[in-house]
Amino acid sequence: MSIALISCSKAKHKWIHRAYKLYSKSDLFNKYVKYAQKNCTNFYILSAKYWLIDKNKLLQDYDYTLVGKTDKILREFWERVSNEIKQEINADEEIIVLAGENYIKYLNIPNKITNPFKWMSIGYRLQKLKNS
Repeated sequence: MSIALISCSKAKHKWIHRAYKLYSKSDLFNKYVKYAQKNCTNFYILSAKYWLIDKNKLLQDYDYTLVGKTDKILREFWERVSNEIKQEINADEEIIVLAGENYIKYLNIPNKITNPFKWMSIGYRLQKLKNS
């Protein structure tokens, strides 16, 4: 099977929650989780602040985004995330990215990577995920 990487969301619950609950204010995030639960053996969350995180890790809410960051900052983020993926996920596991294209722009791992909703608008993603 495969492992999903789900992008975090701007909408978050306040205080401390398990990662998958922290971001559950977002309809798109919730649909990504359902898709991952149906199609993957496990999933991790990509966080602009915390990098690659286990879905059950306890996290404090925060306000930080990769949107508008320089290529240098994005490369540094992805270098760290790539290293964490190499430590956490077997190289023979397929990775399904449930995130915008900018989330995997600099991903450097040996795994096969697919992005089933690549280039789709958020509205179209929501519609496709509703029917998945």
